[in-house]
Amino acid sequence: MKKTEVSGRLISFFIGIVATLGAGFLIYKSGVATSILKVAQVTTDSPAKVENTKNWALPKSTKQGYPDWDNGKLSIFDTSNKVLKNTNISVAWGSGEHEKGETTPEPSPDLLYTAYIDTNTQDLWIMSNETLEKTKVPESQNVTYITGWSPDSKVLIYYFAPKSVSSAKEGMIVDFDVAEKFDKNAISGFFALDIKTGAQTRIYPVDNIVAVLSNSEVITRIQEDKLVIFDFESFTADYSSIKGKFGFGPGQFNFSRDGSLWTFIGSNTPTDDMYITKAEFPNKQGTIIDAGGWADVQWPILSPDGKKVAYQRAEFSDKFKSNIAALWIVDDSKIPEKLGMGRPLAWVDNDNLIIDQTVDVAGRMASAKALFSITSKKVITFK
Repeated sequence: MKKTEVSGRLISFFIGIVATLGAGFLIYKSGVATSILKVAQVTTDSPAKVENTKNWALPKSTKQGYPDWDNGKLSIFDTSNKVLKNTNISVAWGSGEHEKGETTPEPSPDLLYTAYIDTNTQDLWIMSNETLEKTKVPESQNVTYITGWSPDSKVLIYYFAPKSVSSAKEGMIVDFDVAEKFDKNAISGFFALDIKTGAQTRIYPVDNIVAVLSNSEVITRIQEDKLVIFDFESFTADYSSIKGKFGFGPGQFNFSRDGSLWTFIGSNTPTDDMYITKAEFPNKQGTIIDAGGWADVQWPILSPDGKKVAYQRAEFSDKFKSNIAALWIVDDSKIPEKLGMGRPLAWVDNDNLIIDQTVDVAGRMASAKALFSITSKKVITFK
């Protein structure tokens, strides 16, 4: 090789270095490098976080309400004025999947908002229970289920069921002669929405959600009977806080607003007995507030101050010739007391509940939601 060729290559090499450094300096001075570094840091540190805050505006809501459903349309019961407000919005009701969620509209625990899936567009929306104003959750088209709210009403969890080659051909009548085209950008799994900022987090390491513990934590189940706390801010799985295994049967977990207490059903001999426990979280051992045969006691919910537990106890009805729900309540200083009929759905405050009653409609059993006062025992049916 000639010296002139070597010298030429060395000169080109050094020119390349200078050009690269110069370009790097210009990128740095322009601020582009800083932006690139920031994007890389967000992608690395929090790959599941999506900031959709630009077009997000949560409707104002200072008054409580509870969703109801009539002929496929959503209504909101105004707990202050005791009237049912029609929205004329088509919503699904009642279908769901265990530890994934339901299509039923879900009120926030403070009853200020309702999350619902519009059946016409399959989008997820959040509505003000006061004004009926609504806002669409970004990138929520084809959402499958609403999983639940955090106890403090700040975060909503929802679920997209994955569509696969197998699931696309499920059902009684299947046409195998038609090809199925899939969206390569389709999303699936659980998502968390911060309703104040609009930020969304994909909770991709979690296959199921037993309960929403806080505005940054969910409880998931592994090995069928082991409960694990998953923090979707730090993306950390805590396997040790909830000790041991729960076995078959525990469920219907409900938490106090501050997450310090929980209540749930359990069974010593599944299909034979059932009991309700109230305990400090995450302890399994606590106070058994009531017990009975299989499915005799169910659906415990803690009052906002954590001092009362409302639940349903099965009671045979001569009129309907079947077991129906009786409303029972226990507080920290008293034994369980039957206060009326109906399954507790939500606390309005520490003295008032939304309940679901069994009623007679043209000689058939039906359900009707109502507002129930613990003090006066007064029942106001939604209408």
